Amino acid sequence: MAEIESIFCEFYTYFLGNVILYDLRTVGSRTYQLHNSTSLSLIP
Repeated sequence: MAEIESIFCEFYTYFLGNVILYDLRTVGSRTYQLHNSTSLSLIP
């Protein structure tokens, strides 16, 4: 039972880490695009 729990824990942490990294990437790219669009609109 301990082996199954350890495997599940490793998979869960790996999956959770990937989800968090994906969220950070999407949020970073969105803020970057937003920053580019606003800076371009500020230029007359």
